[in-house]
Amino acid sequence: MRERINKPRVFLSYARKDVTFIERVDADLRKCQVEPWRDEYEIRDGQPWMSAIFEDGIPTCDAILAYFTDNSLSSSMVAKEVDSAMLRRLLDSKVIFLPYVDADATRAKLRVDIQTLQCRVWNVENYYEILPSVVAEIWRSYYERNLEGAVATEKARRLELELELQKIQQGNSNVFNNQENGEFQFIYEKLNRNLEFEGIMYEATFTDNEGKRVKNIPGRRAAEYSISIPLVPLLGSFVKAYDRYDNWALDRFLYQNKNIRHHAAVLPANDLQNFSLRTPDLTRELYAYEFLERTLEERTAHDKRYFYFFTPKIHRFLFWCDYNKLIDENYPIVISKTKEN
Repeated sequence: MRERINKPRVFLSYARKDVTFIERVDADLRKCQVEPWRDEYEIRDGQPWMSAIFEDGIPTCDAILAYFTDNSLSSSMVAKEVDSAMLRRLLDSKVIFLPYVDADATRAKLRVDIQTLQCRVWNVENYYEILPSVVAEIWRSYYERNLEGAVATEKARRLELELELQKIQQGNSNVFNNQENGEFQFIYEKLNRNLEFEGIMYEATFTDNEGKRVKNIPGRRAAEYSISIPLVPLLGSFVKAYDRYDNWALDRFLYQNKNIRHHAAVLPANDLQNFSLRTPDLTRELYAYEFLERTLEERTAHDKRYFYFFTPKIHRFLFWCDYNKLIDENYPIVISKTKEN
């Protein structure tokens, strides 16, 4: 099983005189399973300083966290680390830039292009108010970069399979042996069904200080729906977009599905209503077919969790379905109201 790194890296750009604050940031990021990259610890003895930062440091991270103070604004190294050309290259690589200042007065001294960015004050006084959003932005960048990489890998894999199929069809050969055909036929018969689950329309029931209704989730149940989607073509499109399986990812994929969005857009009776999905858990079934492999992530001694990733076998199965013309990517989605509260 290939090794997986299950946490993001962030490059910390700061002045040496601000190291006390940065060490506090470093320690709290590590508690949140974020790996900081600091030049004073990451550069080995005898290693070229500039190449270590700009070749081994910044490009390998998911985010750059720049802490601007009067000290860092006078630092030539910090200026190089946040050079505008460097930031443009990182943006193309989906590495996010997170600038923070120690005071409002510092913001006005920043370079013009950085002043146009959201650049909040972060210091000892509001430290714990800002920290959660910093961690969230780093993790968001990490997941988005991994998702794009997985999609690109899947596209390349599908292209290779299509080319293989063309070659085999031209040579009039059989793609699958008898054992594969038998096993995939059995699995297909088990999965060839509609995935049916519940959708709920929530309506806000909360009020603000003036007694006006405020949009909030979850609120009162306004209506209940049944949702039906063919499972095999759903898996085919889901596996193209994600390399990991969990219910959160499947829910997110369905919310991004154009047909779901089209259906859900006309369901709310007013702007205080929100549509929510509750997809069933397929982990046990897909794991039994060896379509998933799992890795154990140990965050702490008492915090251990399994993550499930798609195996080459599910790609082979979907290839088998394509080869036998069993998948129609234009699959129907049916949403029916079952109850109005």
